[in-house]
Amino acid sequence: MNAKFTNLKNLKSINKNSIATGYNRNIEWKEFYDAFHTGMNMRDDVVWRGMNTNVMIYSVMTHSHKNGEPCEDHIRCSVYTDNCVKDLILDMSFAEFESLEDFAELKAA
Repeated sequence: MNAKFTNLKNLKSINKNSIATGYNRNIEWKEFYDAFHTGMNMRDDVVWRGMNTNVMIYSVMTHSHKNGEPCEDHIRCSVYTDNCVKDLILDMSFAEFESLEDFAELKAA
């Protein structure tokens, strides 16, 4: 599984593109943002940084349908928040996924 990371600002942009493209899986942003903020503030081992807060993105599978119809291949991803909120599924283009930083680079920093 290929692990990447991004901040919430970029994730919101990717989510908007996913919705505009008509992909099946995207995030109800306000609901997610509020729950994530609350979940992080309940813990002592994480720090909320607003839209600069990072999440991990895992590639799950290549997907090629939207609304039951064939479409261009794209990637279905899991958005991991360290159990601050339930994991989310988000469809995005391969280009968007490849533009994300590798998790190994974050760990090395």
